[in-house]
Amino acid sequence: MVSFSEAVQESGRLALCALFAGNEAVNALLSPLTGDSLGLYPLTSGLRRKLCSDDPGNDPVYEPLFEGGQCPTLYNVGISYTFVSGFCGNDIPATEVFQNSVQGPISVVTNNSTTPDPGGICDGYSYTTIQLLNASGSVVAQRGSGLGIRLNGITPVRSDAGVDNCGDPPPPPGVPGPITYEGDDITYNIDESTDITVPISFVFSPAYVDLDGSINVPVNFDVGGVEFNGTVEVSPEFNFEFNPGGISTGPGTVDDPDGIGEPGEPSDPVDDPEEGTLPIIGVLVYSDIDPDGDPSGILFQNGPNIYVPRLASVQFLIKTADSTGWTPDQDVKNLECYVPCPALQGAIAVRVSPVRGVTSRFSPVRGRLLTPDT
Repeated sequence: MVSFSEAVQESGRLALCALFAGNEAVNALLSPLTGDSLGLYPLTSGLRRKLCSDDPGNDPVYEPLFEGGQCPTLYNVGISYTFVSGFCGNDIPATEVFQNSVQGPISVVTNNSTTPDPGGICDGYSYTTIQLLNASGSVVAQRGSGLGIRLNGITPVRSDAGVDNCGDPPPPPGVPGPITYEGDDITYNIDESTDITVPISFVFSPAYVDLDGSINVPVNFDVGGVEFNGTVEVSPEFNFEFNPGGISTGPGTVDDPDGIGEPGEPSDPVDDPEEGTLPIIGVLVYSDIDPDGDPSGILFQNGPNIYVPRLASVQFLIKTADSTGWTPDQDVKNLECYVPCPALQGAIAVRVSPVRGVTSRFSPVRGRLLTPDT
């Protein structure tokens, strides 16, 4: 006889086995685990062997962006993209050719997040930064827009007019995001003679590595109209823990929530993230200094240079069970800066405020910082 919990766990395992065989799901769920995109597919294959005991022929296979492959030589690079306005439909295609002889092999990285439309005209807009990287991984060009930008493709042409016959470039890291999977109906036993059959559907969020080294996948799922949420541990052992939905995930309470009062100058309210969204553990901030910008630099031969007093300030919005609050500001002092969230539970939002004469772009970094004992 199969219990409800056992039926759900087996259905979740089979769902991940199916998803780990597809490139789209692999990129969305597992790309946060590997800094080297080439390591993503061997990792996924290993997880499938442990989780599924499946035919190796079903392992995901990377499909190269180019046939033939780039060589360690100089290239002129064409890049095509489309500026998009979220769900408004105002698409503007664009093409550029960089004639500055980029050292190959060349790769592309896209960073994506979704933000509510501040004007209320559209349901939302997608902001994507496209970065063109040379052989050493340095950014040689970057394009982005608050309206959104979508990569259509890149065309590298050898500066010496030679043939690309040196092997395919590494795959660009995938864009993390949730994946929905409609599972087969599950059947469980409620007594010795009665079986219940109900539909089940899953929404898996990007995986993270916990402090103990285990690989975990957050999940929300619906069983016959009842919502649950939990975490699937896929390595070193399979373990699926879940609870009914609706339980507040904000850690901690305040002694007297009614006595806090209102702030003198409240900031704009921030909506709660969707259930199952990983907390923000830090933020990547990229800055450009205008010619008449105020910051002065302390220059180093091997970099990164330090700018004083700062290029921008970063604050994180922390949620407890009863309220929210912004962390004290943290300084951004170099052009490519990572700022960690100071709160162990992570944040639900982050804001970056550049100083006069500086333009900053930023992308939240999501993961887990809670210890097993919290």
